[in-house]
Amino acid sequence: MVDLLVVLFFPAVLTVLLSIAELRIKYAEKELLNKIKEHF
Repeated sequence: MVDLLVVLFFPAVLTVLLSIAELRIKYAEKELLNKIKEHF
């Protein structure tokens, strides 16, 4: 039972972590672009 839960739960957790990482990267890129625009 526990093994089945882990097998079902682990990919979902990985997907959520990856999507959060992508969102943070996109946000960081926007922040960097805004800072670069302010300097020039």
